[in-house]
Amino acid sequence: GKEEDFQLFLRLLDADRFEGKFRDGVHKVDVSDLMRHFVKEQLYTFEGTPLFPERLAYTVNYSLSGLEDTLYQEVTDYVRQEFNRADALENNGRKGTVGFALTTLQRRLASSPEAIYQSLKRRKERLERRLEEARQARQEVDAPLELFQGLPLISDDDLEDLEDVPDAELEETEERVVDQASAARTIAELEVEIALLARLEELAHQVRRSGTDRKWEGLASLLQNNAEMFDAEGQRRKLVIFTEHRDTLNYLT
Repeated sequence: GKEEDFQLFLRLLDADRFEGKFRDGVHKVDVSDLMRHFVKEQLYTFEGTPLFPERLAYTVNYSLSGLEDTLYQEVTDYVRQEFNRADALENNGRKGTVGFALTTLQRRLASSPEAIYQSLKRRKERLERRLEEARQARQEVDAPLELFQGLPLISDDDLEDLEDVPDAELEETEERVVDQASAARTIAELEVEIALLARLEELAHQVRRSGTDRKWEGLASLLQNNAEMFDAEGQRRKLVIFTEHRDTLNYLT
């Protein structure tokens, strides 16, 4: 975590040694006499055996279908284009919020066809509602557009803090931001982005409707054909599959 927060905790153990306000590069001290830090692989029982089973991680490669690859490339281009537009924003908090939304969108692209389809669909619908609100307010097409009412402004420090928040809180923040945060500055720019999202949504729908999911096919093949998926009696082992996106969870079940 952050050095400042860590030293506030240490002050509870030794108020004299860790007194005063933390200053980066000044208050960093050796705490080896107060605590010992080990990774799980270094923990052993009194009998000298590893406390945790050995963890082996392997990456299974797979190739995208033609349609999946097209979707991947076009969403990646959209994210890159919006990142470039976000860089032009003068408000660093807004820039960080847009960047967080786009990064989340890209992770959902890699998660499953369902996750990216639902994310694009929700984002387009939310931005369409914002566009309609702006039109009803009779804003000019080139007038400054306010899209961040009620949205958090995320700085680099906030991004670090989000790594430590509970999963439910992180998911709620992601849902709010990824569906609404946009680098569009005017109605005209928002209209262009919505049109692009509509095209990407249709492409994602085609992938979803095609029934071709090379990532799932690779996982299914692994589950069915890998000898380590079965115990000594030939019974299938129980497995835990992790995903950070609810849409992918619903898709798999």
